[in-house]
Amino acid sequence: MNALLEKYKNLPVEVKASGWYMICNVVQNALGFITLPIFSRILTTEEYGLYSVYLTWMNMLVIFTNLNLQFGVFNTAMIRFEKERDRFISAMQGLTTVLSLAWLVIYVVASDLWNKLFQLPTFIMIVMAFEMMFFPAKDYWGGKLRFDYKYKATVLYTIALAIINPFVCIIAILGTDGNRGIVRIVVAAIVNIVFYGVIYVHNFIKGKVFFNKEYWKYALEFGLPLVAYYLSQMIFNQSDKLMIQHMAGMDKAGIYSLVYSCSIVVVFVINAINGAFVPWKYRKIQDKAYAEVAKVSEMIALAIGIILLLVILGGPELVKIIAAPEYFEAIWIMPPVIGSLFFLFLSQLFINIEFYFEEKGALVKGSIFSAVLNIGLNYFAIKQWGYIAAGYTTLIAYIVFAIANYYYMNKMCIDKLEGAMVYDLKRLSIMSLIFLAVMLIALAAYPYPLVRWGVLFVIVIVVIFNLKKI
Repeated sequence: MNALLEKYKNLPVEVKASGWYMICNVVQNALGFITLPIFSRILTTEEYGLYSVYLTWMNMLVIFTNLNLQFGVFNTAMIRFEKERDRFISAMQGLTTVLSLAWLVIYVVASDLWNKLFQLPTFIMIVMAFEMMFFPAKDYWGGKLRFDYKYKATVLYTIALAIINPFVCIIAILGTDGNRGIVRIVVAAIVNIVFYGVIYVHNFIKGKVFFNKEYWKYALEFGLPLVAYYLSQMIFNQSDKLMIQHMAGMDKAGIYSLVYSCSIVVVFVINAINGAFVPWKYRKIQDKAYAEVAKVSEMIALAIGIILLLVILGGPELVKIIAAPEYFEAIWIMPPVIGSLFFLFLSQLFINIEFYFEEKGALVKGSIFSAVLNIGLNYFAIKQWGYIAAGYTTLIAYIVFAIANYYYMNKMCIDKLEGAMVYDLKRLSIMSLIFLAVMLIALAAYPYPLVRWGVLFVIVIVVIFNLKKI
């Protein structure tokens, strides 16, 4: 033990910071997944749907109230304004505060119209506005600490919030007889506002700036052009739940949302793999080692495909473990929704090359097209076949999204790499077709657990025998 502690102490601060941030992300996602069975049993499908719809609308509106400045402009600003980071952060809070209050005014002026659209009461919408106003503070504060490799405070703060929020919500819900969906929303929002509010005040005290013309101009010039991309991605990912809410009811939106909650852990794994893979990939592209990039990409895609198929094969049992019986319809949505994550990963492979060449326009085009396609398919399919069809339209939209990004990436490779290809399209296409075929077989076998578990057992055995190679 002492030897391990000594090795840890001697690690570079960059390695320690990266490791603790990864642990922090794992804990956050794990707590969300662990508490899912509790919330699905103490909330009805309609109450669960109400909370999911609230989060969906907030995630969409927050694009306009803070322009996702904590993701886009922030990192470049920490380099550009290295000696003025506290002032910049304070000014960014001033900007997002003004945008949030502007949205609140717009809402209050026509609250009846907005309530009809969102299907949420006035009180909840006001709570949402204040949650959005305080929301960016923690990301600004934590982002600055990341640049300084001061990870302890932000990791402890994040884990504390991840533990306290669901715990307080569960206590409040169990102590309430009615309107538990409203209680879930309000209590979670209040806890967040308190936690974010402390950092919000701290940032203003440190920076002592509300308005700065140079900072605001820089942020707006960087952030506004990306609104179309962020919004299209949000619509792409969240429109299913909103359309189900309007066309099939809040309870069906709750059932559908449960499957998305199940995919959180898998999405985290995909993002973690992609995050670790990108720096290596960029170095290999610089060295023109395209064959290595293609080979490793295929192996990672194979590994992710296997993980997703295992989740799909065990889908019915997984839903029964994490949810009450009224959610069991969700098993029929599981295959396409989880399957779409495979094509999300392929899209990330192609998008990484677009970012390498700093070509944002192509990404925006592909996102907007896929988002519009998803909405159109949802409108037709939900009316024709019911809310379960939305899972399959999501899968189709993600396949199209991957194809679109491959098209744009391929054009860039022809122009900028003199025709050299970073990936082997034929191999990835064959892998995708096999994945879809096994996914459909697993779906057909849902009523036959012995068949599914037999297939699952075979996959596990094959993986074990090829573990060294993988």
